[in-house]
Amino acid sequence: MSLAAVNWDDIEHVLKFVAALVTIIAFILLLVQLRRSSKLSTYALPDRVPVWDGNELPIWHASCMYAGTQFVNARIWRFPMLPVRGRSFEKRGKGMLWLTHEALFFLRKGQKTPIAIPFALIHEVQAAPGTMTEAHRWIALSHGAANPAMLPLFLVFSLLPQGSVKPRKGARPNFIRIIWGRRELPVVSEFQVSKEVEATEVWAQEIGRRAKSWKDGKRRSA
Repeated sequence: MSLAAVNWDDIEHVLKFVAALVTIIAFILLLVQLRRSSKLSTYALPDRVPVWDGNELPIWHASCMYAGTQFVNARIWRFPMLPVRGRSFEKRGKGMLWLTHEALFFLRKGQKTPIAIPFALIHEVQAAPGTMTEAHRWIALSHGAANPAMLPLFLVFSLLPQGSVKPRKGARPNFIRIIWGRRELPVVSEFQVSKEVEATEVWAQEIGRRAKSWKDGKRRSA
């Protein structure tokens, strides 16, 4: 059969139908993903968190880039790790990070209320490479949810091989990676206070020390 005999109009209609069907399925999966993320976030985030009194910033403070917070293990199909939503944890960007005697606070530029991670709920702190590829994908996904024109981009990202969250090969460990929250549903948050590994390690060690001291103090008082 020659190419001239092929009905290209019919093929075009079929391709458009398939594209529309895939887009609809992708949109439904995205809604399921966001709904599950919101429900899990309601349970994962602590009921009570320390509140910043608004006084002068303590000695331990620095300009910071917040890469996001996501569940350690929760995911659907081949989608990236579910992000934590609510209490401004889904709002990534630059701002100010500081440490008080009971919690880590981060205030993003343009926001009035900081997010808080209580030292009592921190399980592990380390200086590690950032998983910014995952964060950038979720930025695209969130835009896709609000703008249907972004759905093709969302679909491409969602079909990329995921596996576990892995940093780029050879990436420097210049992010503070904090695993915290409920033992049965831990989350991980990433912050970058410096591009220098040594400074990042100092901050990670200080946060880890404060978390350990807080827990040791609670054990002694129990």
